[in-house]
Amino acid sequence: MTSTPVALDFTPATLSTHVEPGAQSLPWTLLGMSEDRKVLYLDAGVGDGCPSRSTLIVEDNPNFVRVTAAAVSLPPAGSDGCASLLRTEHQQVTLATGLGDRKLIHAPLGLIADP
Repeated sequence: MTSTPVALDFTPATLSTHVEPGAQSLPWTLLGMSEDRKVLYLDAGVGDGCPSRSTLIVEDNPNFVRVTAAAVSLPPAGSDGCASLLRTEHQQVTLATGLGDRKLIHAPLGLIADP
């Protein structure tokens, strides 16, 4: 993949190595990357119809980069649930070194198992 210029506003992603109990792995889409392939521009899932806490978990190693868009839904007390929808945000991730020939992997979707 060659670099793809992106003309949208992107927020630097909140990165974490910690997964909260009950977190779900949500979809993300690569929209482009910087010319040096160090900055990835993503449209990442951040939650459902309820308030939520979200983070990106980036595993950056010599063979691949795996990205997980993790979110925990916070339904209001006494509610019956949340609207079934996916909220996304444009986010950017800066890697320690360019992606190069490494594979970019999307983490499996669904409930993230406790580490």
